[in-house]
Amino acid sequence: MVDPTDFPGDHVSSSDRRPPRIVEHPSDVVVRRNDPATLNCKAEGSPKPAIEWWKDGEPLRVAAAAQSPQVQQSVHRGGSPASAHRVLLPSGSLFFLKVVHGKREHDAGVYWCVAHNSAGSATSRNASLATAGRMISPPSAATALPLLIVSTALEIRPVALNAIRTE
Repeated sequence: MVDPTDFPGDHVSSSDRRPPRIVEHPSDVVVRRNDPATLNCKAEGSPKPAIEWWKDGEPLRVAAAAQSPQVQQSVHRGGSPASAHRVLLPSGSLFFLKVVHGKREHDAGVYWCVAHNSAGSATSRNASLATAGRMISPPSAATALPLLIVSTALEIRPVALNAIRTE
């Protein structure tokens, strides 16, 4: 949890302080397992707000985008320091290197970001991240939905595919 009284480089006079304001809220997203995803969050304020993420009512542990080379190497080898598949970008957005959907860990849930600075805090709207198991291929001609055919009289009527004659 971020302590709003502890901001390094917080050299803004009290008259210039502005509490955070969320200017880009995260949006709902559906992603296939193991695909990358981003939940956006941007905030304004003076001093510049720090962003933290929450998932399903709990603070989310994320890796910072600018980590030491040792942590980055660990991530590339499949390590998981601070849930390394999730990265907090400098903009405040939450980036998923790959969306996880397993028995022990899963990324599906309700997320929101909180922006903090020494002048206050702001909370974004909720956004749902859902995982899709497998993508559905387009239907074949035998299972296609009924078509709408426009006749020369400009009337629209549904027609089943098996009713179309090619004579």
